[in-house]
Amino acid sequence: MLGLLEHVFTIIVHDHAARLATIGLPLNLSKTKCYINDQYRTPQYHTLRGDIAEGFNSNVTTGEQSRDLCVYGVPVGEDSFIETFLNNKGDKICSDLRLVGKRMNPQTITQNYRPANACGN
Repeated sequence: MLGLLEHVFTIIVHDHAARLATIGLPLNLSKTKCYINDQYRTPQYHTLRGDIAEGFNSNVTTGEQSRDLCVYGVPVGEDSFIETFLNNKGDKICSDLRLVGKRMNPQTITQNYRPANACGN
């Protein structure tokens, strides 16, 4: 959820909790994290966010922590985190495509077991 601090945290804690209560579910703040850029942090930020944890990611090589989040697979945060995340995602996609190409090689798969045959082609 994006918006002004005063609105976002109020909506999550009050309105969203009320909507969940109508279907018998409690609001689970342990599964909620927030990110806010340093330039928008106000003195009341920590008071407004209450029990909602800040999103942190650790750099595997340096061990350094930064305030970043992935929201439905989309990186949100510092530019270095976003760039690293997207580079890693691109490398994974390329690796997966190479693996599929290797496994679909007709020299390593006999004709009867080609995945395309299972699709009715």
